[in-house]
Parts: sequence; C-alpha cells; structure tokens
Amino acid sequence: MGLRRAYHRRFGPRERFLVAAVVTIIVVAYVMVPWVTRVLEGLPGYGQGSYNPRDFARNTWVRGVSEPEEWTAGAAVNAGLIALLVLVWFMSAGGRPR
Repeated sequence: MGLRRAYHRRFGPRERFLVAAVVTIIVVAYVMVPWVTRVLEGLPGYGQGSYNPRDFARNTWVRGVSEPEEWTAGAAVNAGLIALLVLVWFMSAGGRPR
C-alpha cells in the first residue's frame, strides 16, 4: 500500500485539508516570514547614493544562496520544509486513491 493510499484511508477530506493548512501555516511562519522581514529591512539601505558595485557584502546578499555547496543547515531545513509542504498539499488534493 502506497503512502498516498494510506494517507487517504487514515484521514478524510476535511482532516487532509486541516493537516495541509496547519503544515502551510508552520512552513510560512518558519520560512517565509523571516525572509520577507530581511528583504523589507534591507530595502531602505538599498538605493544609497554611494553605491559601489564592488561591494562584496552587497553582491553576496543580492546573489543569495544559489549553489548547493554554499547551503547552510538552515537553508537545507527550509528547502526540506517547502518540499514537505508540496508533498502534503499533493497528497491532500484529489479524490479517491486508485
């Protein structure tokens, strides 16, 4: 028996939606809120008149974490939580399992 079939047998449609909604709230609160806060706090200092394109810290911040070798443990946890969110919504959507 697959994971989706077991999930559908264990929880009804209402419970599946509630599980997906709770996981969404947790992931958004843990992953998205701090990221949006950092972006909003950085906006006032972004357009300074003394902008130097060789500014190492600014280029690192703009580039962000793009290569897996540069990922920190926190970035890996955030990526895992987003993957979990996608999985939970995928499993909660749809009708009856086949």
